[in-house]
Amino acid sequence: MAPLTNNVHNTALVFEGGGYRAAYTAAFANALLAEGIYFDFVCGISAGSSHAVDYLSRDKRRVRNAFMGFEGSAKPAAGVGSILHGTRYFNADYLYEGCVE
Repeated sequence: MAPLTNNVHNTALVFEGGGYRAAYTAAFANALLAEGIYFDFVCGISAGSSHAVDYLSRDKRRVRNAFMGFEGSAKPAAGVGSILHGTRYFNADYLYEGCVE
């Protein structure tokens, strides 16, 4: 495997924390990957630390799946569908354990 190269130097990329903001940030991380923008230093706080690891993997699918869940999932992560499945508005079990393989 070839070594990874970076093209943004002397600048840090910091992913903020916050579980629900992370869904928006996943799209931002994917946009950076799609444009081939790679930073020398990447870090994150709380949910952002997951984005840092996913971004550093340079795998757009991994970034998307980590916070958006898997398409076609039988259990909705939040919303009315989650209530109808009996897991309250936010399906915490799915969000914290079930959506990441």
